[in-house]
Amino acid sequence: MLQDTEAISLRVSLTERCQLRCQYCRPAGACPPPGSPLPAATWLQRIEAISGAVTVSKLRFTGGEPLLYPQLEDLVAGCASLGIPDLAMTTNGIGLARRTEALRRGGLCRINVSLDCLDPRIYRRMTGGTLYPVLAGIAAAKRAGFEIKLNVVAMRGINDGTLFDLLAFASRQQASLRFLELMPIGAGAGRFDKHFIPGEEMMARIGQRLDLEALPYHPGETSRDFRVRWPDGRESICGFIMPTSTPFCDGCRRLRLCADGELVGCLAQPDRVKLNGAFDSALDGNYGPLRQGIRDALAIKSRPQRFREQHAMVNIGG
Repeated sequence: MLQDTEAISLRVSLTERCQLRCQYCRPAGACPPPGSPLPAATWLQRIEAISGAVTVSKLRFTGGEPLLYPQLEDLVAGCASLGIPDLAMTTNGIGLARRTEALRRGGLCRINVSLDCLDPRIYRRMTGGTLYPVLAGIAAAKRAGFEIKLNVVAMRGINDGTLFDLLAFASRQQASLRFLELMPIGAGAGRFDKHFIPGEEMMARIGQRLDLEALPYHPGETSRDFRVRWPDGRESICGFIMPTSTPFCDGCRRLRLCADGELVGCLAQPDRVKLNGAFDSALDGNYGPLRQGIRDALAIKSRPQRFREQHAMVNIGG
């Protein structure tokens, strides 16, 4: 096994299906490929092989939309049985309300919900969906005792006038909020020049109204976090994820596993590492090819950034 100091954070893209058509994620008219989703037993076998080859410190279920994966609860419980200490999920929140209790029992620790606006009209413009089920899912996750983070992709001229309202909502829900820069890849590439807002500008806007205290930052973390102090004495946490203006490549240990058995090392690079043969070797007790594949995927991170049309976000869970 690789050394614990080389532990990875693994994202697992369970499906490309999603009910929404977010402007920055799914290209217009794009549909997921035909075919059945990978069975939970196969996913668990692959995740167990990876955790046998390298320490997996965090595992995040993504999509598409992971709640559309029919065996999600079984897979969560299976991964918890492997001893992976931190199991999380990124979701659009639709359908979350009725499944929070089962996911909590299965061992899921944290939930990130995409919430780009609290105005139903702007939300529909950005995502093509309805806001109410998302808010119901957030409320249910709070009742179930989950740690909750809300993710906001800020787009100039669309939802950037609502950033303060989103921050206030997150504070009331006792949830952390992260503002994400629009990335020039996939569906976001064609909108980037018009709608991109740098994280520093978002910080400045919020800092004009609230006191922001920077929290310690460790290289490789995606978010630069701040403690927010409200006039009534409340405190909350917000972060800024700035892959375009302030890359966090140094120390990054995040890898993305797709259903086709390929490992994505970096969103800013087009290359992927094929692992199907390495998974077969791991079944025979030979983890060497899998360890090498993981090293190859991590090595991709050291190349100069090449953002612009590298990946469709819906294929890899962001």
